[in-house]
Amino acid sequence: MHDTSHSQNELNRVLEKIQEIVEKSAGGDYIYRGEPERYQEFPYHGKVSSSLYRSLLIDSIVEEGIEEYCKVIEPNIPDMEREILGLAKEYLYGTASETPDDFEILARHQHYGGKTNFIDFTTDYLIALFFACDRSYHKDGRVILQKRESGDYQSKIPPETIKRVESQKSILLQSPKGFITPDVEVIIPKELKLSILNYLEKHHDISTKRIYKDIHGFIKWLDGYFDPMLEFGKGVICQNRASLGNNMQEKLKWYEKAYEHFTEALKLKSDFTEVYI
Repeated sequence: MHDTSHSQNELNRVLEKIQEIVEKSAGGDYIYRGEPERYQEFPYHGKVSSSLYRSLLIDSIVEEGIEEYCKVIEPNIPDMEREILGLAKEYLYGTASETPDDFEILARHQHYGGKTNFIDFTTDYLIALFFACDRSYHKDGRVILQKRESGDYQSKIPPETIKRVESQKSILLQSPKGFITPDVEVIIPKELKLSILNYLEKHHDISTKRIYKDIHGFIKWLDGYFDPMLEFGKGVICQNRASLGNNMQEKLKWYEKAYEHFTEALKLKSDFTEVYI
């Protein structure tokens, strides 16, 4: 009875969070981005930034000098991207006839994990919610609601030849500064992430296998595939340590650790039957 009640409470919290996004979306033409962390700390301070911009905020910069540093790099972001574009054309394509247009080159570069001044968004808030929950399970995530049209950035749909575009309902934003300020932000509590992921997969068929429908996605999915087994293995080790304990206090300590790892394995894969054997 307790388990049923807990599951219903978790489902209610998931639905309440989705409803919060729906209600905050009602007032405008929004697109969405999910991030597994809120990035409020130095050097981001809540900015929604491109991978090119983030790569330039090197760790060695002290906080006292970050404003001056940003004043130097921000005006040069477009020039840096043009340089990347020129290098890509030179490296990848032989003749002008086989060279795609500039936007497609940069969109493909973004797709394969390259540094560009694009910021990935989606037209589907549920997909954004997936991205907000998919990593950093020990930290709160966020779903960003952004007006589709603004004088601060441009938005454009990437070419359909890129396989993930359809599955992720992608739209790319580009700001000359390399970052934008969120219009609206919905916080996703860390303790709710796995419940949301389970809900999205069960009720909306939104999962890693659907969102990343290519070889790169398969590699990412395979990394997570073994996580429940790793947690189960840690639980078995702790269980064995408990059986070797010299006193009840030591045994209890290791049994508690085993319980934590077995519970985590079930969170990651609810049908992980080895835990019950």
